[in-house]
Amino acid sequence: MACTTTYIELGDGNFVNVDQVTLIGYNRYESADATVEVHVSGYNYSFHADRIRGAAAAHPVSLALLAELGKSPAREGRTRIVTYVDGAVRTRFL
Repeated sequence: MACTTTYIELGDGNFVNVDQVTLIGYNRYESADATVEVHVSGYNYSFHADRIRGAAAAHPVSLALLAELGKSPAREGRTRIVTYVDGAVRTRFL
């Protein structure tokens, strides 16, 4: 059985391998400037920071990102990209 590799597309042309992610969340204390944060090996990356700003936007997107990552890939053996498109977290396959 082929293995599926999953990446998170950060929105700035960069990707992170989900196997390296240690934490996904947002800083609720920075309510006006909060972004969805993806933590990898001591580094924090923002998930589509140009379109998701403020705790009111970051909270539901961070939950949607976690839910999407928790789903089993529908297509085994393909590269899976989780991204933010048209106001929603979505999965695409290569």
